Amino acid sequence: PPDSNMASVPSSSNTEKHSEPTITGTESSTDDIGTESSTDDILSVSIEAVEDQVAKAGSYCQYINDENGIFLVISPNAVIRSFRFVTVQVDDTELGLIYSISDELYSIDELTQDKPFLVKMQFVGLLPTYGIVFEDQKNNERFYTINMRGIDHTEGQPYYLNEVIPSKSP
Repeated sequence: PPDSNMASVPSSSNTEKHSEPTITGTESSTDDIGTESSTDDILSVSIEAVEDQVAKAGSYCQYINDENGIFLVISPNAVIRSFRFVTVQVDDTELGLIYSISDELYSIDELTQDKPFLVKMQFVGLLPTYGIVFEDQKNNERFYTINMRGIDHTEGQPYYLNEVIPSKSP
């Protein structure tokens, strides 16, 4: 369907999640740097910046979006399928912010903890311009924007994933 890549987040609602992506059903907690710790088989996907030398030494699925950017590692704690790195378009409407996938820049059938995704990218403006899409362990498509907080890495994790809830077709 044409709306399958559309997601809506009303500006005054609580539909955005600002913690690590998880599948609900068991307990989890977030420590002071934004890393999720799990007590069961909850799916979590972490994001963190790494130095150039760390990026060059690891085993990753890799995509260079901008040579002048920073390296970010996106790593699941379990196998996820149909992983895609995408551009995100954000439209401000009377219903709130509407997030949609503009272009698919990279895709891989499976992403694992042993071989995470490494991307070199820049943040442009205040609204997210990149995101990830994947199928979780229950075959549900999940859509997350890649975001940056206005803090220094010494104050905590400046990067986070924000789940965008798909809109319902009328």
